[in-house]
Amino acid sequence: MPAPGLICAFEACRRPVTEGKVVEVRQVGEAEVAYGVESRALEDGLEYPLVHRFHRPCWFAKVKRGRILAARAADPSGHPGDAADWREPATCDVEDLPGVFGRDYREAGTAAD
Repeated sequence: MPAPGLICAFEACRRPVTEGKVVEVRQVGEAEVAYGVESRALEDGLEYPLVHRFHRPCWFAKVKRGRILAARAADPSGHPGDAADWREPATCDVEDLPGVFGRDYREAGTAAD
């Protein structure tokens, strides 16, 4: 069981991690490895120094948030652009369009006529 008084490292949570399933991030060489998820048990990482401790749902929320931020950074087309951006919807009056669409059909009658 985690020691009382340790705070969840997820910035949106910040509650004490005192009971339940936890995820511990430990320093293994140059990398930080999460124990308590996938096939890594908490007991496997006890020999390495503790870096962070999370509630299990907070860990998964942190991972998901990281993936979303990485996807946004990789695909800038998902970001809102300036007013001249081609992804912004444009509106106009039908009368302003060239050719056939430039005619005024307001007085054309109904489809049954």
